Amino acid sequence: MRIKIPPPVAALLASVFIWGSAPSAVSLSGESQALFVSILAGCLFLSGCLVIGLALVQFRQEKTTVNPFLPEKTRVLACRGIYRYSRNPMYLGMALILVALGIQLLNPWTVLFVAGFVCFIQFNQILPEEKALGKKFGDEYYRYCREVRPWL
Repeated sequence: MRIKIPPPVAALLASVFIWGSAPSAVSLSGESQALFVSILAGCLFLSGCLVIGLALVQFRQEKTTVNPFLPEKTRVLACRGIYRYSRNPMYLGMALILVALGIQLLNPWTVLFVAGFVCFIQFNQILPEEKALGKKFGDEYYRYCREVRPWL
């Protein structure tokens, strides 16, 4: 059974779990370590935002829907821009943002919550999307799937 939770809401829920499970007593031994962690988290966060932004721009240029629950309403198959590297850049961007949050909070449980987010999205969102896109675009979509990986 497919659970209908919008992907941004699923990412928000995962971030709440990451935040809520973060150990409060963890500290780094020096300012340089804290700075490194903040820079790494910031770079991952900005990368995630950039990937999502590029995907949204591509969808807008293609004049197609971004509604994750209506893949059958897709007007054209987006396979240019960021979609040459990932079939699911918006979900990839969300995962990067979750990793950034976990790194900033020094939360070792982040791995489990990000893995849970990825599994949830894969089975409840990506697989139904791929089925609908395969039905709508046929060989063109399957050729695209052979050329571009689902995440990265």
